Amino acid sequence: MMLDTSVSYGIRDSFDDFKTRRYAKAKSWQDKFDLLFAYTYNLNEYDVWMFDHEGDMDGMVSDLVKMWKALLKKDDQTLGVDPELTRPGIEVQGES
Repeated sequence: MMLDTSVSYGIRDSFDDFKTRRYAKAKSWQDKFDLLFAYTYNLNEYDVWMFDHEGDMDGMVSDLVKMWKALLKKDDQTLGVDPELTRPGIEVQGES
């Protein structure tokens, strides 16, 4: 698969849609957790956008950080996550 600079523009545009339509309209914190995890996982899995872009990605990354911080202020039961495995795994992954 060939990925180039144009992919980063699609990523940035998809984030705007994700943030304002999908994430904002999620009905529960569990749904928000699932959506944000899946979106972030895919950003990490297909990470060419991090290395091949022409700038203007700082806002997206900053918003992702804010979304994760707000989400992780919720307790495990509210998020529907396992306190022994999921919470530590998410928090450790965020440090790398």
